[in-house]
Amino acid sequence: MPILEYFWEILINLLESSFFYIFIEDKMKNAYRFTQKRFKLIMLLYIFLDSINTSILNYYQISYSISYIIAFFIFLFFTIIFYKEKLSLKIFFSSIFLAILFASDTIATALLQFIFQPEVTDTLVGGPLRIPITLTYLSSVATFVFLSHFIKWKYISLSPIEILSYIALCIIGFFFGQYIVAVTIKSFVLFKDSIFSNELVLVSSIYCILFLILLIYIYILNYTKEQNRILLTEKQQLLLEEADYKNLIETTESLRRLKHDMQHHLSAIQFLANNKSYDELNEYIDNYVGSFDEMNKFISTGNSAIDCILSTCIPKAEQKGIKVSYVLTVPDTFSLNPILTSSLLGNLWTNALTACENLIRTDSSIIPSIDFYIKPIENMILISIENTYDGICKKDSAGNFLSTKTGKLNGTGLKRINEIVDQNDGIIEITDHDNHFCVHIMFPLKEKTTNENSNP
Repeated sequence: MPILEYFWEILINLLESSFFYIFIEDKMKNAYRFTQKRFKLIMLLYIFLDSINTSILNYYQISYSISYIIAFFIFLFFTIIFYKEKLSLKIFFSSIFLAILFASDTIATALLQFIFQPEVTDTLVGGPLRIPITLTYLSSVATFVFLSHFIKWKYISLSPIEILSYIALCIIGFFFGQYIVAVTIKSFVLFKDSIFSNELVLVSSIYCILFLILLIYIYILNYTKEQNRILLTEKQQLLLEEADYKNLIETTESLRRLKHDMQHHLSAIQFLANNKSYDELNEYIDNYVGSFDEMNKFISTGNSAIDCILSTCIPKAEQKGIKVSYVLTVPDTFSLNPILTSSLLGNLWTNALTACENLIRTDSSIIPSIDFYIKPIENMILISIENTYDGICKKDSAGNFLSTKTGKLNGTGLKRINEIVDQNDGIIEITDHDNHFCVHIMFPLKEKTTNENSNP
């Protein structure tokens, strides 16, 4: 084989590998496991090595079915090593790019077959039609990659069984697709019947298109399933938040009635004291104190949602032997609505209480405690909670906290907290040190409505 033909094959394979980089970079942008500079250097090395691998497979005329299977696992291995996305997404995009290569190969073969009706050897390495067919192939790959840029792919989640089934489907689909192409070429060599061969090329092209559509349809089904699961979780979360908020409002109303009734109790006490009915007075006070002790500690900040959550959570913590300290300064310009406030504080306190309960069970040398405060800072409101915990804390490679219950990124409580912060232009900082877990959140305060332009 002339040196020029070797050079051409390496160039074609370099371009094919480059298209994979362009495709996968577009789908998994900003999800690197390494710094962007180092990632680009590694990517250049990958493109070179992948092109060499493809050139070797072509030189030894390895069957297309085996070549495609090898390519699929190379693509998958590359995405697993260098990207942080879900495995199901990596498998999906690797198979989609392989389907693009398969479709482009079929299209190039079909076009050359219809136009030139060549011998099989004419399209192989060193053949006179090798350059036109490879150019057609690369043009088709470039077109599919370009079109895929305008499709906004979403995240999907597959179970291990679904992942294995999807891989098996891809391998079987590509194998039979290449089998049809091989039969097409073989029929032309044996029978020299161009009409029959063209019909087989049409069949293989339709099969290729249908297989690509099938892969996309599987993706749509899984995306729809994932969306339904997310919507169901959000609906359940919303119903729980509304129910908790209603219960807390009822608790607040009962506490307010207690404060209102206190005036009548004081009048009764004053009456008994003035009449020197000390025995009755002592009995009355004992009964009143007993009934009062059964009530939760009442927090009064002027914000109903904050009062409800804290009036419920603080006594609960103290009953469990958790030391609680709090400082509350809530301005009238507090911006969160009651339901979001209840959800935010409820999740913060639930996480803190759970952590302290785990600490009580596992380590008696550390005093379980929760420090909570709300205070305005310039035009912002700061909500801070710090609790002791057992020191067991999971993080991913990016430093994001993992739930110790489920092992998933941002357990349910932290996920909901982050959603509320993002939706209301807030800032959140989560730190842990020396068995202390701290969450600091800041929200902008509402602007005061003042009539500054009024003149006397």
